[in-house]
Amino acid sequence: MDFLFESPESKFKIQFLIEKRQDYTLSVVMEPISLPVETTTLNVDGNVMSAKGFSPLVPSEPIEFELTFEKEEFHGRINFPYQETILVRGARGAGPSLMDDLIAELDHTKSKTYINGMMKKFSNA
Repeated sequence: MDFLFESPESKFKIQFLIEKRQDYTLSVVMEPISLPVETTTLNVDGNVMSAKGFSPLVPSEPIEFELTFEKEEFHGRINFPYQETILVRGARGAGPSLMDDLIAELDHTKSKTYINGMMKKFSNA
C-alpha cells in the first residue's frame, strides 16, 4: 500500500508493506529519505490496522499508525513525534518512485545550468 504526501515544503512517499504469516507484520518504507520504523505493536480488528513503532530519529517517542482498508484502497492517520497528525489515503501497489523523480530533476537542473552557462559564454563572445 502506497501513500504520497505533498506540501509546499516537501514531498515524500510512504509505503506500507503488510504480510500475513502466523500473524500480521508491518514494514514502513519512506522515499526519497529513508526513515526506518521498527514496529513494536500491531493490532488488526476487521479491516482496521493500528500499529506503534519507533525510529532511530526520535527513539524515545512512538510513531503511531491507524489504517482502514477498503478493497484496493486505504485511509487513516500517522502520528509522528512532535508533528501534527498526517491524514493518509492511498492504494495498493508501489506507486511512483520519488527517488527516480529526484534524480531526473537533478539531471534536468544540471542540464539547465549547463545550457544557461553555455548560452552566457556564447553571448559574451
